Amino acid sequence: MASESKEVETDLSPVLKVYKDGTVERFFTSPYVPPSLDDPITHVSSKDIRISSEVSARIYLPKITDPICKKIPILVYFHGGGFCLGSAFAPLEHRYLNQLVSKVNAVTISVEYRLAPEHSLPAAYEDCWTALQWVASNLKDDSETDGEKEPWLIQNGDFDKVYLGGDSAGGISNPLINPLSDDAPDLSRIGCRKVLVCCAEKDELRDINLRYVEALKESNWEGEVELADVEGEGHCFQFFDPCTEKAQSLISNVASFITG
Repeated sequence: MASESKEVETDLSPVLKVYKDGTVERFFTSPYVPPSLDDPITHVSSKDIRISSEVSARIYLPKITDPICKKIPILVYFHGGGFCLGSAFAPLEHRYLNQLVSKVNAVTISVEYRLAPEHSLPAAYEDCWTALQWVASNLKDDSETDGEKEPWLIQNGDFDKVYLGGDSAGGISNPLINPLSDDAPDLSRIGCRKVLVCCAEKDELRDINLRYVEALKESNWEGEVELADVEGEGHCFQFFDPCTEKAQSLISNVASFITG
């Protein structure tokens, strides 16, 4: 806890304070929760991995019931928190990803990117891009890569079905694959064929999501855009309580989008 005698440089209460000595006081912090090889509720396995000197991640693998089953999609996931809070290793994040992965049935990489204000944007974008490059590197020949390949990806992941997603600030996935022009997003040059936008009636960011959907429809992109708009719920409701009926319904919607 920061001392009351310290001089405040920037007060962003109730989120955080930045002091003139460079220290940061966050009012919402979460302890590290370890991964598990067999979650007792979802039977999803997870482990922590190091992608680079700056970037780590938690990788999730759904329960494989058939050892010779076909490869499953790959989901690269980015946590929320306004780029200054949150962690891939936090208890709420871990609980939510276990629920999500069990329904989506995809090898999932939850990226731990650097946070502001210690690391100003675009540091988070750079870290997430590094994570995507790492995923792609698992397809390269051994002679082309310096690092070890990830067996969960190699043995189970379908590299023809790679999805990017996240909640709240996790919308960072959009500019990573979808550079914006002056007036509309352009997905036509990167091979993206479909987009799912999730929002909720009481979410203060709902209008931004709806404008994004309209921009996609009016752009020259010929892919498919879906909108999941949940009545009576607020911002990231499915993250904070993933076991409710509406949360499970939205998670099932995401699953259908990926597997459909």
